[in-house]
Amino acid sequence: MDTITGIPAHPLFVHIPVVLLPLAAVLALVMLIRPTWFDRYKWALLAITSVGTLGAILAAGSGESLAENVKKSGAARQALNDHIEAGDTARLFGIIFFGVIAVWIFLPMYLARRAHAAGSGDGTALGSPRQPKWLRPVIAALIVVTAGAATVTIVQAGHSGAKSVWTEESGG
Repeated sequence: MDTITGIPAHPLFVHIPVVLLPLAAVLALVMLIRPTWFDRYKWALLAITSVGTLGAILAAGSGESLAENVKKSGAARQALNDHIEAGDTARLFGIIFFGVIAVWIFLPMYLARRAHAAGSGDGTALGSPRQPKWLRPVIAALIVVTAGAATVTIVQAGHSGAKSVWTEESGG
């Protein structure tokens, strides 16, 4: 999708991950600090993260098609190439962050269902006695790392995008 009502789609799509992925990162970190919020807000977190990740995918895709139509050279072209690379990295970390959030939400349900089928209790909460003791710290570490990486790469992509728009062509 190159345009929306005649406006390039990329500047519109970039606002989705710029807002939603850092919001999802903050919500996930708060949910790690306050585990009682996990059951209450896990579906909201999954929805925010999935829409933010979809936005990152759409922004990167629309940016690639927009870049093909931009004629820049010298420092301006290098700034655009840096932005394209940053956008690809942001998309990747957005997808990884979404995957970790999905595992955090669905793995306890899977383990609880498995424990129930085996007749060993419910095991519904992450970190319950029915789950391996290493699971909660591993998931927590993955959330912290991927939330940080998604947020940092989104900020870097946005910064390099603004820089590429405002970098003037040299010698042309």
